[in-house]
Amino acid sequence: MDLLMKAAQAGDIDTLYTALDQDPNPLQQIDMKPLVETPLHIAASAGHIEFALEILRLKPSFAYKVNKNGFSPTHVALQHGQKKMALRLTNAHGDLVRVKGRAGITPLHYVAEKGDIHLLIRFLSVCPKAIEEVTDKNETALHIALKNDKLVAFEVLLKWLEIGSEEGLFWAKKILNWKDNDDNTILQLAISRRELQAVKLLENCKAAKYLDGLREGHNQLANEEVEDGNTLLNVKVEDDIGIEVGTKLNQIGSIRVEDAIQDEVEDGTISAMPSAAFLFLRENANFLRTDQRLKIAAQEGDTNALYEIFLEDPNVLERIDQVPFTETPLHIAASAGRIRFAEEIMRLKPSFARKVNQDGLSPLHLALENKRFKIAFNLLAMDKELVHVRGKGGLTPLHHAAKEGNDDLLAKLIATCPKSIEDLTVRRETALHHLLSHYIKSVE
Repeated sequence: MDLLMKAAQAGDIDTLYTALDQDPNPLQQIDMKPLVETPLHIAASAGHIEFALEILRLKPSFAYKVNKNGFSPTHVALQHGQKKMALRLTNAHGDLVRVKGRAGITPLHYVAEKGDIHLLIRFLSVCPKAIEEVTDKNETALHIALKNDKLVAFEVLLKWLEIGSEEGLFWAKKILNWKDNDDNTILQLAISRRELQAVKLLENCKAAKYLDGLREGHNQLANEEVEDGNTLLNVKVEDDIGIEVGTKLNQIGSIRVEDAIQDEVEDGTISAMPSAAFLFLRENANFLRTDQRLKIAAQEGDTNALYEIFLEDPNVLERIDQVPFTETPLHIAASAGRIRFAEEIMRLKPSFARKVNQDGLSPLHLALENKRFKIAFNLLAMDKELVHVRGKGGLTPLHHAAKEGNDDLLAKLIATCPKSIEDLTVRRETALHHLLSHYIKSVE
């Protein structure tokens, strides 16, 4: 165990496997504890990205565990300023954005509190529903942003409610009227804090007509003198960003908005161009809808719909391929037995066949698991080396067949790729080990 933790502190993958060779059980032992500092927590705090991804592949459940302080590895990465680590973890498993730590605070709540626009946008992009989560104090991310004077973050969250998904209006109505433990909605909080800009944003949002108490709140502020002598009726919310945004967008030219925002994050001027952030938000909202349509096309095996999506978004497959752990259209088609669609995707993006999803399974693993043998062998006909692809625990498709005791399938896989018999799992087990275990269990 000590060697494993030292490997995590140093980010040493070779030492990790040396430790697992000496004792193959520590990861499972750690996973059985409800509150524990896992090797992933340690690697996340130190910024050892490659080590963290290796651990994540071996033990995906570690990403969801909280330590004795009540924080997940993503929380820990954020607390230690390891932004790239937080992004890689959440890209691999989008729902990590909504994992609750101490006091019910999620990573999305954390970045809303800090006003980190770049991470806020990224987190919303990989997990739109994270905006639904509330803390133990019944605070939404909007409550938190407002209470911490992060008005740009507040505006980004508000825009996301409007454009983030087809259900955006429903969630806007629900979340904007959500009351924290002090019985304050977002509007009531903005009024009590005299945040005129926040009130103005709420007035102008698409769900404004559903806001409880909007008219009363408006009248209350309209009849009160603001510090500079203006009232809400004649206060002009200062648009000190308008000219600068126009200039910056002209400077951006052909650069992708996402890259422009990253530059702004690095030089500390992101708050000067929220409109660029909103362009990226809208762009990502469109991506989300495109990805959803792509999933439906894969489930139904609709190649015509696939090419219609390409006309709208030629880079959709490339974007999916950049995520290290993800369910690709090939995973979905393989599970559903959509042979023609799977072959088309495989031809367009061969790398998808080697990707593992959040459960550590490749498309071939899923095809075998769902007894879609025809599609499995069609994939192997296109690339016989897929038998070597290691999934969760280092199990290959051959190991899977051996665990199931499927002699016929085992023979066909070995005939397709004879060298696959040499592949070892994380526990250094061959397919024969698994086959023997299956026979012993069947006899018992």
